[in-house]
Amino acid sequence: MFTLLLSRRSPRTGRGRQAGAGFRPGQGLRRGACAAAAAVVAVTTLGLTGTGAAIAAGTGGQPGHSTGQTGLVAGVGLQADQLNDVACRSARDCLAVGADYHTFTPLAETWNGTRWRAVRVKLPSGASHAQLVGVACPAATRTYCVAVGVVFKGGTVEALAETWNGRAWTPVLPPAPAGSQLGGVSCLSPNSCVAVGVAGADHSIGGLLAETWNGSRWTRGTIFAPARTHGGFLNDVSCATARFCVATGAIFAGRNAAEAPLIEGWNGRHWAVMKPAAPKTSIATGLYAVSCPSPDSCLTVGSGGQDISVDAGSIGYAEAWNGHTWALTRPVPWPKGTTNPWLYGVSCPAVRHCVAVGLVDWVPYSNQALTGRAAAATWNGKTWTATTVAVPGTRQASGFAAVTCRPGKTAFCAAVGNVGPWFSSVSSTLSGFWNGKSWKVILPGP
Repeated sequence: MFTLLLSRRSPRTGRGRQAGAGFRPGQGLRRGACAAAAAVVAVTTLGLTGTGAAIAAGTGGQPGHSTGQTGLVAGVGLQADQLNDVACRSARDCLAVGADYHTFTPLAETWNGTRWRAVRVKLPSGASHAQLVGVACPAATRTYCVAVGVVFKGGTVEALAETWNGRAWTPVLPPAPAGSQLGGVSCLSPNSCVAVGVAGADHSIGGLLAETWNGSRWTRGTIFAPARTHGGFLNDVSCATARFCVATGAIFAGRNAAEAPLIEGWNGRHWAVMKPAAPKTSIATGLYAVSCPSPDSCLTVGSGGQDISVDAGSIGYAEAWNGHTWALTRPVPWPKGTTNPWLYGVSCPAVRHCVAVGLVDWVPYSNQALTGRAAAATWNGKTWTATTVAVPGTRQASGFAAVTCRPGKTAFCAAVGNVGPWFSSVSSTLSGFWNGKSWKVILPGP
């Protein structure tokens, strides 16, 4: 099944990636990974990846399989709403994007500090459906934002970008081959954005896609996966400066094309592969979100499956950049009894101050039924601390796809995802707000 997933995003001043009804981990682009354009009509998943998030050739959302950007999945034709990414200028000014998987139409909602309000998304001429996976809002502007995702035109899939002026959306189609999708975006200003995703699909394996925005047009960049790999995808991107951006995702390598983490660096002119520090206990891992508060400090999070053929569970992990190398952080000390953690979003408002989100207690092989609980943790540069996320209602499955945190003396983070009855295939949008001590979870509604 063709799928898209949650995602997004980092402080990138526009986000925090990375599912929909059937909110479950999956691995793949998860914001844009291998997806055959011909399979488009069967789609859907979302990018709880950012996702941030992604597009991928879906295989049921099991760990180790490419099921979309950040790993949450939506059932085709079902009522499955999900928010994939969020960007906030302040505690009273947020913009979240996602998709309604019942109608295959994009979702966009604004937050005024009290309530969410849905806003209509204009589609390109000739487009029938679309999904938004990532969003970025430069902090220095009052209303300007950029969202990215995928649009369906006839029997093809195309990368999609939308600009927001505070009142209306304007769609743009970046230069990219058919079958492409954008999964993450980072903006330093209205005239300086970088977006990443997957470029088309060749034999169901996509290539890497990178685009830059100068305020009037998108330009496709040159970016390659490591040698002797079978293609890959990028889920998220975070720019600390115009000459330092980091994009993360996964590549398919080896005889069995196993999924492995991918990190690419941008110096303002060229992309280059960076060396990740992948966990040695997993055979299929991907990085779903990244946040860089400075060129010498980044944090990326991901997840992986132990065995794609048996009910072996999953892991969630993080890697930190010190300006020279990437190194694994200590694991998140989840409460005793917690199983199958997945990390889909991360945001660092300052060096050595990050918040990561995702879900725990996911049930492998749940057949696209909603399982798991929204989860979050904080990072102080050395250790993780798990935080409590209480979703209203009984027997509710939930998950966060992305998070964004604002810098300042007063802690503020916003996370988005979806929620629905346990083991059902119906979901609604979910959001949560962190004040540095506790999470307040609300249900924005469709």
